[in-house]
Amino acid sequence: KNKAPPPTLEETSERMGKRGSTIDQKIAKLDKELAGYKKQLKVAKGSAKASIMQRAKAVLQRKKMYEKQRDQLGQQQFNMDQQAFMIESMKDTTETVATMKSTAKVMKKE
Repeated sequence: KNKAPPPTLEETSERMGKRGSTIDQKIAKLDKELAGYKKQLKVAKGSAKASIMQRAKAVLQRKKMYEKQRDQLGQQQFNMDQQAFMIESMKDTTETVATMKSTAKVMKKE
């Protein structure tokens, strides 16, 4: 079986960023919906007001859920970016050491 290579940290981080943007769009849509309910509540009376409040509470719960997901995704993306940075730093250190060793050999020959 030929398995596809696993995605890189950068690819995964980018994909997570896109998912975060999608969640932000959903939150913005819910904010607009909540603003509409707020306007309706100003003029509503009695059972209509209670109905609008119930719908607004449900929307607010969804918004909070999306915000929590966005925050978790952001933390995961941050962790992946940190790992990618550490890997790049290790590669740079390895290259620096290799360069210093080869320079030392050249200097000994001369």
